[in-house]
Amino acid sequence: MVLFVVVIIIIFIFWVAMLTDCLRRPVEYFPAGNEFEKLAWCLVVFFWHPIGAFLYYLIIIRNDRYYAFLKGLVNNRNTPGARRE
Repeated sequence: MVLFVVVIIIIFIFWVAMLTDCLRRPVEYFPAGNEFEKLAWCLVVFFWHPIGAFLYYLIIIRNDRYYAFLKGLVNNRNTPGARRE
């Protein structure tokens, strides 16, 4: 029973994270880059709950230029405090 509750809580947190990402993500970082696609994905994640969130993760986040850009900023060697080899 406890395991079931923990799994439900993890699924809920994942769903909220994907919905938040969808709402906050700039339109330019969706594959088609238009407002309709952003609205469609927000509705899919909201109404299909864990299935929609999982699809959003697979299709949008894993093929993402936005996070690749942020990762490049974090891993840039010219940032102050970066380790020098």
